[in-house]
Formats: sequence, C-alpha cells, structure tokens
Amino acid sequence: MKIAAVFINQLNSNMDHSFDYFIPSHLDYIDIGVRIVVPFGIKNKSIDGLVVEIKEKSEFKGLKTIEGVICNYPKLSMWQVEMCFWMQKNYHCYFMEAVSCYIPSNMKYKKVKIDNKIEYLLNNSEQKIKYYKLSGKYSLKEDYLNTTRPNALMQRQVLSCLNDIPTSLEDLKGLTNCTGGTLKSLIEKGLIEECSKVNIRNPYKEKEYSYPENNLNYYQQKSLDAFVEAMEPSTFLIHGVTGSGKTEVFLRLIEETIKKDKGCLYLVPEISLTSQVIERIMGRFKQDIGIIHSKLNAGERIDQWNNIKSKNYNIVLGARSAIFAPMDNIGLIIMDEEHENTYKSSNRPRYNTVGIAKKLQEMHGCHIVLGSATPSVTSYYNAIHNDIHLLELPNRVNDIPMPKIEIVNMKDELYAGNRTVISRALFEGIENNIKSGEQTILFLNKRGYSSFVFCRNCGFVVRCSNCDISMTYHHSSREMLCHYCSHKSMVPSICPKCKSNKIKHTGSGTQKLELQLHKYFPQAKILRMDTDSMQKKGAYDSAIHKFSSGQADILLGTQMVTKGFDFQNVTLVGVILADSTLNIPDFKASERTFQLITQVAGRAGRGTKLGNVVVQTYEPNHYSITLSKNHDYNSFYEKEISYRKMMNYPPFSDIIYIGFTNENEEVVSKDCHKYYNSLLKCLQDNNLHELVKEMFNPTLSPVKKINNRFRWYFIIKTVHIKLYNEIIYNLNLNKDISDISSTKIIDINPNTIL
Repeated sequence: MKIAAVFINQLNSNMDHSFDYFIPSHLDYIDIGVRIVVPFGIKNKSIDGLVVEIKEKSEFKGLKTIEGVICNYPKLSMWQVEMCFWMQKNYHCYFMEAVSCYIPSNMKYKKVKIDNKIEYLLNNSEQKIKYYKLSGKYSLKEDYLNTTRPNALMQRQVLSCLNDIPTSLEDLKGLTNCTGGTLKSLIEKGLIEECSKVNIRNPYKEKEYSYPENNLNYYQQKSLDAFVEAMEPSTFLIHGVTGSGKTEVFLRLIEETIKKDKGCLYLVPEISLTSQVIERIMGRFKQDIGIIHSKLNAGERIDQWNNIKSKNYNIVLGARSAIFAPMDNIGLIIMDEEHENTYKSSNRPRYNTVGIAKKLQEMHGCHIVLGSATPSVTSYYNAIHNDIHLLELPNRVNDIPMPKIEIVNMKDELYAGNRTVISRALFEGIENNIKSGEQTILFLNKRGYSSFVFCRNCGFVVRCSNCDISMTYHHSSREMLCHYCSHKSMVPSICPKCKSNKIKHTGSGTQKLELQLHKYFPQAKILRMDTDSMQKKGAYDSAIHKFSSGQADILLGTQMVTKGFDFQNVTLVGVILADSTLNIPDFKASERTFQLITQVAGRAGRGTKLGNVVVQTYEPNHYSITLSKNHDYNSFYEKEISYRKMMNYPPFSDIIYIGFTNENEEVVSKDCHKYYNSLLKCLQDNNLHELVKEMFNPTLSPVKKINNRFRWYFIIKTVHIKLYNEIIYNLNLNKDISDISSTKIIDINPNTIL
C-alpha cells in the first residue's frame, strides 16, 4: 500500500506537520493536493486534511488508513502546495492557514451513506435555476390542453405559456402566478418536464461597459516597449504622476499578455476601486473577468473560484486576496497603487502581497508591474539600486496641468477667529464650486463624530474598558465605539471620576464634518464614504456611481477617497487635517503623509478644468507637506532615504516584530522574555554573535492592552532575514518554549508596531 503524508486541518503548533496514512486500494487515485478524511487521535475522530506527498515507505509504525476523499473538493496544484510550505516558513503561519488562502472559506463537507458505503461530499454550494417545458408527449399544444379539465384554469394557463424551449420558474410565475402544486400535478401527468442548470453568480455580468482605447504618449509607449522587449521574467515599477495614464498602460500590458495565451492578475488596494477598474477592463476587452474581494457573498466567491480554476477567465481582478487566485498560467501580475499598506496582511497569515508575487514569479516565470504616483520608499530604492526596472510617466495625459496646492496654517485660522475645521480658503472654494456646478472631494482621516470625549473639569478621558485606547463618539448610533475591539458604551453625562457635568466632545471625524457641511452648505448634496457608511453590499458602487454621474456635490471620506478615482468634474480637493498621520510613532509616518496628500490632491483637475487643492495643517513646514505642494516625489525620496539610512530602517534592513498577548500582564511579560532569551541562546549556540546586535530588548507595547489582552513585544532589525526566518521557524518547533501560554505574533515588516 502506498502512503500519503497528510496535514490535518487543525491550527495547532503541535500538529503543524504531516502525518502518514495508508492509502487503501480503492482510493489509489489519491494525489498531492487532494482533500481527504482520516481517523485522528486516540478516539479516531474523523477529520479532514490535505495530501502533500505520496511515498512508498514511512519511518513510523502502526499507520492508520485514509477513510475517504471529499468529492468535488478543490484540488490544489503542485505549485499551490509548494507556496503553502513557503508561506509557513517565511510568514510563520500554520500550513493549513496558508492552505485556507487558496480555498473559498465556506467550503464544507458532509458524511453520507450511499449503497452501504460511506462517502464524503462537498455541501452543494451551487445555485440552480429551475426551468420547465412541455414534455413532448403530444405534437400539438391543443392536445395538452384537451387532457386537462376545463375548470383546471391554472394548469391550462401554464400549458398555454410553455413550449419546447425551457422557461425559468421566475418567468413562469411572472406570467401565470402558478404554485408549486400546479407544477407538480402537471409533472405527474407527464405533461411538463422540470430541468435545472447551474447559475454562475457574477454581480457584474448584466452590466454593459465601454472604455475606448486611447493613444499613447511618448512615455507611455516607452513603458509598453520596455515590457514587450523584456526577454526574462521581470519586475517593473511605473512611477507616474496622478493622471499620467498608468491605467491605459496596464490595459496594453494585459493585451500583450493575453496574446501569449497567459493569464493576468490585476490587484487594487481597496474594494472601492474595483468597480472603476472592472468598467475599464470589461469595456476594453468585452469579456467577463474573475473578481475576488471580501464583499462578494459566499456563493459568488465559490463560483468565481471555480471559473478561474476552470480557465474560463484570463483576467482576474481583486483586492489583496486575489493574489491567491487559482490561475495556473499566470503571465502578468499588476499591483496598482503598490505603496498602499493594505497590500500587507495584518492577520494570519501575515503575508506581504509583493512577496507572494515575487514567489509566483519564480514559479510561473511571470512579469510583475508595480504602479504608483507615490511609490513606497523601498520599491523606489530597489528600482534605482536593485532588480526592478524603473519606468517614468512624468506628465499628465494631454499635458493637463497638475493641480495647484495651497498650504493653510490652521494656527493662523485660530488667530483670525476661525475655530471651525474648515479654513476660509477651503470654505470659499467649496462655495464657488457649488455655484459653478463643479464637484469637491474632502479627505479626513478619522471616522466617527468626535475623536474622544473628556471631562473639562478633571481631564478624565472616556477609554475602552477592554483596550488601552480612547473611544470614539459616533453620532448616528449615539454611542461610544472602540475602533480596536468594537466595544460599545453610552456617552456619560456625568464624569465617572469627579462627578462634574462638564463632558465635552473634542476632535472631528467624518460624521461630525458631514453634519457641519450640511449646516454650512444646505443646498449641497453630500456623500460620505468611510467604513461606517459602506457596510452594505453594493454601497461602494452606488456611492461612486452617484458621484460620477453628478448626483452629489461633495464627496467626503477617509483614505478610500484618496486613490485611483477619476472624476472629470472634480476641481477642488480639501485635506482637512494633513498632519494627523505625522503624530503616529512610526518610521513610515512621513512617507504616509506625503503619499496621502499627493494621492488625494491628484483627484483634482483630471478633466478639462484646472484643479485646486487646499491642504490644512498645523505643521506647514514639515518636509512631507512642503514637498507635496509641488508634487515633488524625488526630493521627498532623497530626504526620506537619508533618514532611513541613518536609522537603518527599510530598505536598508528588514524588521521582524515578535509580540505576545495574554489576559495576564505578568504572564505575557514572562513569556516574551522567555522567547527572547531562547532566540538569543539559539544565535549564540550557532556562533551568530553579530546577529545578537540586531535584537532589541522586550518592552510593553505602545497600546498596552487590546480586547482585554496585554501586549509585549520585541523587534529585530536585520539584513539577514532568510537566516532569521530559518532560525525562528526551528525555534517554534522547540519543546523548550512549549510552555509559553501567550499568543505569539510574528510579523515580517509590519505596517505598524502599535
């Protein structure tokens, strides 16, 4: 009997390795990537797992036998299994966590008995539509009618509507108002037949799109030529100012790739961007495309996955998770707005999409194209010094001028008596836009109504009972909400500490600003686009359609309004609090500030009218703000890279975050120190004393508690990331740290360490 090495579908550090099982003769077709059911543990509980190897011998005795194969369960390709092993070791996740990235999350199976045999079947997740037609028993419709009683009016009505061409149940009910009993009776008489077919659920299939081909300018053509002439699998960075026509270049690259009968993955950082990109791709290529993002319902996700796996699509579009699309012939991966931190997962598995793309490039020999008006400092550095080809688009298409940016010092506004969050310049600009029928985008990087609620008498701040963080007031629900754990509470009318009634809401979020805008500009139609207002399915598409079709004058939102959108009538952009990201204790704070200002400013003046931008700030002299005024990325990069080099931050090193959480503050501190000392000992035992210098001592996290769990961590700043990954992977298998009860978090180059 052959033997299968199987990973059990349990997320447990003690089980994060393969187990050997005999393959019974009637299941000798089992192969790598097949989902099976095995007996596990002392009680031989049936549990599913994934076959990762087929072999002739095992070093273990007393092997158990595989119970069965889960019929119709998606089989992973060899390269997908290999990728899961790679993710396990490089992103320090469980193997089956990596597997879950490649399988729709709602794939469930059931145990059934068929012909006295136990079978494991995938729950039927297909959506079938019922159809009805005449049975063919008679050649003339009159003969069908003659077989029914004259008073059987509903049956006769159904027969009158049907013919040899199947009619859907929905259409039939619309014509006759028939019931299930009527149809059942006609089927039993042999007068009609019921059939069904699988409905492929695609929320965009009924829509008609058109996106004409545009002529390329010199720089766009140069970028296309560089791609076409690349003989080896290459990575390109297209650095183009906002409105420079990067999307047109992307579409041409897709066209070239399809000519070679290869598939394309097109990734965007936000779900809100998918509708515009879908319109452009489907309008250009006149074909259905695969779509993967979290707003699809369970059925739509499975249908999309199956169609991609079946090679029914050669273009797949989606947010971060689309990098795991089951496309076996990848020729091109496009990452639009590559600088966005949403391409880095903050939950297990904590992968970096660029890292996954590079591994896919190794496996498939595909090209990678990164695009941005404000590339990440790391990507731009690699384009100058390493293995990425830099392609520049320095001008807007048709030589449309860049928008004029005005920096407003909000301290001056206070001195002038203006205590609102809208400066006089921005107020005047909005007013003029409304009068002239032009549109405005306002960006405020805070959702909710008030940033926090405090007592003016004693300074008490309302904090989350579960987290070490102030709560945000949400006006729509009249509640305080923690943006870390979602805990809710009522707003106190009396201070819990000093019992005074001097409770004040301070700071502004998008909800509060929306109410103020209605007050200041009662004639304006306002749309708010943030996490709170975009909860319902289709909310993104609806909001974008309303604004692009001129049904709103002002689009107010958080980061989701800053990137990718191309609204021809937007001539004014206002950045309400430009320096909010500067106050975060993070080495990327300046980079994010420059990117946000430049990106949102780029939404203005993309049509025939000139664009204006008002940037409001309390730190008007910070280089990330002053350099954004002239859209001067290169000067910003030179300034920022010098600081990175001085402090040995990425791209000059990689950062490994190793954190621990526990409900007991003393235990989490102890566990963090134990792991730190164990890692230190590993380095010393292997004579890697130089690497010891790269480790920083354990410390309490800046936000010390989230969701009733205390947090400790330490970081490693290293140029030996591959060696550290190997050491950490092996250390995690060491029984010396098995008594650590705290939850361990290992994150390579995290978005934040807060």
